[in-house]
Amino acid sequence: MVKVGPVVNNANVSLQDYSGIVLLNANKKPPHLGFFCSGKYFSLTTNEVQLNQDLDSLFELINRKKIPSLFISLNQVLELSQIIKIFNDFSDLSSGITCIEPIKIIVGDLLKINVDTIKFVYQLIPLLQKHNHISSFSHFYCDDFIQNDCFYLTTYTMDEVLSRIKSLAK
Repeated sequence: MVKVGPVVNNANVSLQDYSGIVLLNANKKPPHLGFFCSGKYFSLTTNEVQLNQDLDSLFELINRKKIPSLFISLNQVLELSQIIKIFNDFSDLSSGITCIEPIKIIVGDLLKINVDTIKFVYQLIPLLQKHNHISSFSHFYCDDFIQNDCFYLTTYTMDEVLSRIKSLAK
């Protein structure tokens, strides 16, 4: 497990003016990854690209289904047009593509961090911390998974990721 934090309850945080990574079902092996920027949400799913969706709609879904979610806010707001362009280059989770791929491009191209060896979010977040790109961690419905104000990211293999994608594609 990889420790990140300190993590605060999201009820006290406004993310509309930030950019960052969201882990949906943050307690699962693997979690689903998305990206938020300037009040919009982006994600690759098994059958579509969720592009430029309203972040409030994601919050409504999280609250309605009580989805354990971790939000990692970056210390700079990225250009919405650049995020749209990156996600537009994808179609869905096919041919070995995983939901981290566009996020790696964002980190590599826009934050100028070498992500060549990164395959998983539990590797990416410590790298972002090392380069001082994270301003905060906040959560919805992760109280049961927070210890001493920190969240522990589960580790997993690529086989587990691909197996999860395959099960969701059915």
